[in-house]
Amino acid sequence: RFVVMYSGLFGIKHGLETLVEAAEILRERKEIAFYLVGNGAERERLRKAVKEKRLDNVTIGDERPITDIPSILARADVCYAAVRAEKYPQKLISVKIFEYLASEKPVVGAFIGESAKVLEESEGGIVVAPGDAAAVARAIEKLYLDPELRERMGRSGRAYVEKNFSREAWAERLKEMLEAIAA
Repeated sequence: RFVVMYSGLFGIKHGLETLVEAAEILRERKEIAFYLVGNGAERERLRKAVKEKRLDNVTIGDERPITDIPSILARADVCYAAVRAEKYPQKLISVKIFEYLASEKPVVGAFIGESAKVLEESEGGIVVAPGDAAAVARAIEKLYLDPELRERMGRSGRAYVEKNFSREAWAERLKEMLEAIAA
């Protein structure tokens, strides 16, 4: 099956109910499975929603040790990340998208602000408006139907992270700043 994955905190600001709504929209696409792995304040509410909607295309897995995450992400075809459309989160970049991009996974990101900017600049994902389940479903379906697009986005995302956010890139920037200060 084609796996859409969310890995991380099931927090109030993450807007995961939108992903559950997208799964409901795509419920007839039996080949698309949604796997949410993690823990947090919204976990039980999400489980309840999945049960009430009888979404057999959604699995909510338990929190896993950080050492398991690379092998879990390797099983994903597309990853999902989001925050609610509030002012404060607009200024932050979700660390999750760096994990996904570095894993060469295309990302469907329900963001505005800095996280959206990273996804757009990286060409590693599709940005949709927070809370728009229909747009999330359309983006997932687009990626499902186009394996070449998924592969291209995966490669672009990883290259972007390596160039701009790897330890080597940051070490080089720090070195340049220190040399400029010393001069």
